[in-house]
Order: sequence, then structure tokens, then C-alpha cells
Amino acid sequence: YEGNVWIKKVTLPHHGGKEGYARRYVCSLTDIPPKIDGYPNDRAWWDGDYIEFGKARAIFRHDGEKVYGLIVIRCDPDQLKVKTVNRDEKLRSDSYIRLTFIKGRRRYTLMVNPIETIYDAVTYSSDGENRTDESWNPILEIGSGIGADFWLIELAMPLRSISRTPIKELGFNIEVKAGDMKAKWVEEENGEMILSQEPPKTWTSKLEKITVEDSEPLKKPELLRLINMKEGDQIPLDDLEIIRDNLLLTGVLQDISLVVEKSDNGVNLTVKPLLSDLYFVREVEISGMRFLDAARMRRIFRTIDGIIPEERAKLWAEMIERVYKAKSYDFAKVKLHPEEERMIVEVNEGIINDLRISGARRIKYDVVKKTFGKLPLLVKNRSDLERRVHDLERKLRGESNLFGAIKNWRLEEMKGGYLLRLQIVERKPLSSHISPIFDFNRVHGVVLGGKYQVSSKLYRGGRLYAEVKKGFSSDIWDYNLGAEKRITHRGGVTLGVQAYKMTDTNDLWRISRIENLLAELIFGKAYMDFFRREGWEVYSSAELHDRFRLRIGYTDDRYESLAKTTDWYLFYKGEKGEPRRRIYNARRGWRLPKGQKRENPAIDEGEMKSLWIRLYVDLRDSRRWERYHLLEYPFPDRRTRNGWLAYLGIESAGGRLGGDFDFSLLQFMIVRYNRFGRNRLDIRLMGSYTPDKGRLPVQRKSYLGGMGSLRGYHFKEFQDDSLLLLNLDYGLKLSGGIWLDMFLDAGYLWYRDETVVSSGFGFNLGPIRIDFAQALGDPDREMIASLRIGRVF
Repeated sequence: YEGNVWIKKVTLPHHGGKEGYARRYVCSLTDIPPKIDGYPNDRAWWDGDYIEFGKARAIFRHDGEKVYGLIVIRCDPDQLKVKTVNRDEKLRSDSYIRLTFIKGRRRYTLMVNPIETIYDAVTYSSDGENRTDESWNPILEIGSGIGADFWLIELAMPLRSISRTPIKELGFNIEVKAGDMKAKWVEEENGEMILSQEPPKTWTSKLEKITVEDSEPLKKPELLRLINMKEGDQIPLDDLEIIRDNLLLTGVLQDISLVVEKSDNGVNLTVKPLLSDLYFVREVEISGMRFLDAARMRRIFRTIDGIIPEERAKLWAEMIERVYKAKSYDFAKVKLHPEEERMIVEVNEGIINDLRISGARRIKYDVVKKTFGKLPLLVKNRSDLERRVHDLERKLRGESNLFGAIKNWRLEEMKGGYLLRLQIVERKPLSSHISPIFDFNRVHGVVLGGKYQVSSKLYRGGRLYAEVKKGFSSDIWDYNLGAEKRITHRGGVTLGVQAYKMTDTNDLWRISRIENLLAELIFGKAYMDFFRREGWEVYSSAELHDRFRLRIGYTDDRYESLAKTTDWYLFYKGEKGEPRRRIYNARRGWRLPKGQKRENPAIDEGEMKSLWIRLYVDLRDSRRWERYHLLEYPFPDRRTRNGWLAYLGIESAGGRLGGDFDFSLLQFMIVRYNRFGRNRLDIRLMGSYTPDKGRLPVQRKSYLGGMGSLRGYHFKEFQDDSLLLLNLDYGLKLSGGIWLDMFLDAGYLWYRDETVVSSGFGFNLGPIRIDFAQALGDPDREMIASLRIGRVF
């Protein structure tokens, strides 16, 4: 080739930087500092060396006072993760751009996420130890930009924040993370940044004429300001492709063609732009934002010469919405409302401004709205709203007996927030319920009967109830008649009275009624003792809270003993008769020879007049309450995993009240349920105490031993006026519904000053439990096996 050649750049094989640095980057001088706004159309980014690694590229310039940077990551903006909003909060799960500068023994770290949250810190190295100081907060300028396939930041940082003396070189590295993509300029160590005191050598030509074709809706002067060119400028022809790429990163242009033709004294440029959809705004206003910093969020909606690309604005709105979702604001919405020269960014963080109800005829809207609480109301997530709807249900039940339930709810968007729609189901003013009674025990044989209840929701509500049943072996009729009237809306205070002649037991804490029925009917084992009481009772009941119930009452009873009337059970091998014949005879009171079943013990007969108070606290995560003689009591629930169940009862009989018995009695029970992983630990402490030793009637004494108490001893082997019982039950889940259980039972007899202990193991197979227990301290005793259905306590 003959003639003169302009050598623009010579590239030599690169073998690394100085000793200790793997790569070197030359940061060239610029005399035109870029504007940090997230729109990389500045002349400073036209020339200079670009770093390319992974899906990222970066360029850095300096002017002697500040270092400027442009970092671009090619990525799907939907994959960007943003959660951190406060400065110096570590960006643990966010997408980020990390810059590292090393000066001597100090390492400066600067991290930025897509919404311009900054984490900056300096680490000091001394004698092999590192100390990080997060109070290093340089005065930074950050501008973030986003588009359909990229995220970028522009930044400016004073060099004096690193060193007060002039800087010629720095240890340097850059790392980016966007979604699943993570890349680093120097992987293992760090590179080096040389701060050159000269601008980059570029081949420029004078721009004599600029022709713009079809730039609507932008006018030619506006487009020229966007591309940062005017006639008479010197432009680097070899960098036109970089200039074009940077202009596309502004988002204002979908495409642009820069055609250069040689002229007499330079070049002519023809610009053919294809504009994106644009918002023309001079002001951005954010409304409804409380959780995030509205001033900082407004900055990311920066405009360039009064223009913001529609796609960029929508992506920023989606990004802010994503931040709210990451902070568990499930109902947060961000909407854009462009107006004339103004754009309103409307943020709904989950504000309920109003509510509407449907399905309610007797319950008034004003009552529901007042009960729900003050509006507008912020609800963060679905569980928060479900809790508030549940609280509303609970309060409405206290306000109106006609309220049944909230069948459904949904949120509808409205201006400035949400409208909550509630579908309410009302109760019928009058309702009735009838149910059969079936039982079997050694006292009555087959028991048949029925329960009937009529409930009213009018005038605060109330109910009438009746229970009638007959024991066919004993030929004894039982009945229970009662009435309740609710006297307050709030607190659920009711007054009740009942008259009865019924069979009762004190053993429901040991074993359930269905277990005793099956034990007596199939195996001929009796685990409940019965007595008869006849009289009347008046009481008041209050629901202090959804989890607290208090009852106070007066009882006037006459107690009588009941004798065993049948030994029959299904698998008994009698002298005659097929099973069908035996069942028929059992209904007629047919008796087998005595001694097959345990006798029903006698009680102290007489008249008992007493005042009593009972408090129930149920904090279980799954609760079970059942009616016994038409009043509700808490019972063990197999589904309970965690929580507390407690009972306190105080009774005073005789004295000025009269009657044949004179005593005071305190009873209590505390149960704690614990479930952690595949382990379960249930603890029960219960007991009774009376200062009136020797004056308690048999039907008020406490018994330990056997099923449900001390499982290594015989049934009701120990008796005292006052005692304590502790049960520890540990379970290990083996597979599915199979559990291995280990337990310890300990009892203390107060007046006998005696402690008895048993322990054992068992297996839970779904609802079936088999226990093997051994009394401790008595090696001559045999191990006792027991079969249970459901939870022990």
C-alpha cells in the first residue's frame, strides 16, 4: 500500500498488569463530564476503552475530581430481583452491580441494585485481619436505566472519597448479577485501573451538515439534543456503532440509522430515527407511597428533555410493584396516569377505602362497616386480610345473633385503593336440632334416647333443650330440661337454668365416652364409674374472648349410687345363645353370672348444695369442644399440634348453703402441646386440693391408676383427697401415620405423702394407640398393655 496511513490503535498481546493484578484497564481523561441520569447519550461514553465480560460491558472516565462509569447488563428485566430499599443494607438476594477499588490496605466496595439502593463499605486489612466499616458513605450520583433487554447504571464518585492525594492507579474489579446470570471481570483476583491524564486518541471529522428524516413527534432541535450532536462538532466516525448502541439504551428510540457521507471539509450526517412510544412530561408525582421513599422512587422516573419512554416507565412501575411483593405487600399495585406535561405514579400499597356487603337482610351495612374498623385501612398480605375478616366474623357474632358467617370475600380495585366485598350468610331466626342417643355400659346396658334443641337468634338469642334416654337393663329413665338466654351482645354473657335426673361420671378426663362404650360392648372392660344425681342448677356463662370461657353457678343435687345390672358383652362365651340372641336378651336385662365386669362403686348418698366457678382457656391451634348433658366442654383433638389448654375449677358446698356435705375443693389442669418437625412432646399437669381432709364425698375424691393416669398401675389403685398428676408423652414420627411413643407418668398423693411413677412406650397407628407401661420401683409387677382410640390427653 502506498500513501499515508492514520494508525488509530495498536493492540498487543496482553499478559496482565502489574505484579499482583491479573488485568489492567486504562480510565481515560474526559473534559465533558457525563450527566448522571440513566440515559447514556453523553459524549463521554463515545470513546474510551470498554470492558466486556459475560453479558455485561462497562466504560469508565475521569476528570481529575470524579470517576464516572457506565455499566450495561443484557438481561430480561423480569428476572431482576429487588428487595432492599435502605442504604447500607446488604444486597443479599438482589440483582446488583458491584465495584471494588483497592488503595493500599483499604478495599472500597460499592454495590447498587436496580432501584438505586446503595451498599458501600471500606475494609481495612492489618496483620492478616480484616475490619469492615459501613459508615463510609461517599457522595455518589447514581442513575439507573431499564429497557426490554437491559439494565444499566451511570455513576459518579469523588476520587477524594478514596484518597485525598492524587490517584494514578487503583486495584479494581467489577461484578454483576442479574437473575441467574453472574459474571466478574477478573474471576480469582483483581485487576488494575490506570487513571490516564490524557483523553483517548480518536479519529474525528468535522460535522458540516445534519439532515433529520421523519422525527415526529420530536422536532429536529429536540432530536439533536438527544443524540448530542450539532453542526460544526467533531465526531469519531469509528465509534458511530457505539454511539448508536448508547442512543438505543435511552429507550427513546426503537432504532436509528446514522449515515455518513464525505463532504469538502468534513462529513454530512443523515439521521433516520424510529421513535418509541413516549410520555411528554415535565413533572412526575408519586401518590399513595408510604412504605418506600417517594422522593427516591421519583428519581428513577427521570426524564430526558421532558421525555420518558413509555416502556421504561412501565418497567419501573413493575419493578416498584416487585419490591412491594418482596416485602410481603401482596395487594400492592402501581399504575401510571400520564396527563398533560405531568405523570402521576399512583401507588396502592393495599389500602382498603370502602367495603360493600351482600346476602344480608337483617344485618345493616352500617353495623358491618363500624365493626370492621376505621377506613382507609392498610392490609399487607392475604393472611393479614384473612385475619381481619376472621376478627370481623368474631365481632359480628358478638354484635348480632343473626350473623352466621362470611362466606366469601374479594378485593376490587377502585380509585386510590381497594373495595372489599363481603358475602354474608345470616342465620335463621329460629332453628331446631334433634339427634339420637346410643350408649352401652354395665349400669344401664343398652341406652337409647334423644336430644332436642330449639335456638332463637332474636332479642340477643337463647335456646331451649331437652334430653331423654332409657337404660334397658336397669329400666331407669334419665332426663335433662333446660333454657338459656343471652343477655349481652358483647362478651357472650348468658343465663341458664336446668332441671334433671341423670346419670353422671367424673371419668371423662381419663377416657372418652366412645372408648368406654367399645370397651364394655366388645371386651367387657369398664373404665367409667357412674352415679345418679337429681336436682336443678342455675348458671351464668361468659365468653371473655374466643379462647376464654367462664361459668359460675349454683347446684342443688341429690346423689344416689347405681349398681351394675349386666355383665354382657359381645365376645363373652356364655352358656347359651348366639350373639344375636345375647343382644336381644341384653335389651331385656338378661344377666350373666356376677364377676365378669368390675362392680360400679357406691358413692356417699345425700343432698349437695354448692356454689362453683369454672374457667376454661383454650389456646390450641386445633380445638375440639363437645356437649355433655347439653353444655360444652373441651376435649382432646388429634389434629392439635401446638398450644395450651387449661382449666380451673373452684367449688364450695355446705356451710350456709345447707345440705349433707360441707367442703371446699380446687381442681386444675394445664396441658401444653408441642410439635417440632417429626417430634411431639405433650405435657399435662393436673391436680386437686381440699383443706377439708376426710370430708370429701366419694364422688369428689381423686383417683389415680390405670387408663389415662398412671398407666403402669391398676385402675384407680390410688385414692386421696388431694393429689398431683404429671404426664409426659414424647412421640417420634416413623412413617406416615406411624409414631413411636415414650411416656412417663408421676403422681403425688398429698395427704399420704406418697409418690408413684410409671413409664412405658407405645405405637400410634393412625387413630389407634397401643401402650405398654411398667410401674417403677416395683419389679414384681407385670407390664400393663392398653388400647386407645384418639389422643390420650
